[in-house]
Amino acid sequence: MTTSTPAVSSPARRNTTNLPVREPPCSLEAEQSVLGCNLLAPRECLPLCIAKLRGSSEPFYDARHQALYELLVSIHDEKTDAIDLLLIKQRLKD
Repeated sequence: MTTSTPAVSSPARRNTTNLPVREPPCSLEAEQSVLGCNLLAPRECLPLCIAKLRGSSEPFYDARHQALYELLVSIHDEKTDAIDLLLIKQRLKD
């Protein structure tokens, strides 16, 4: 008769409390939808989004989404006449 040992995760997958490391819940599709709304109708959607998220990009899990949201907020704060894809593309290059 053989005894089996329980599978143990590698130490890299555990934190200091010896519990399994878990990633926070995220929905990349939801993040894309929020950014899409802000790109399609920035004058209507961006002020609402800024108010709900308190101007923070922290709720976005994907770093690219965080960067895009921060850019949109900075352009909005400059009171630029229009936020369009050409302006965003140029700012991303800079």
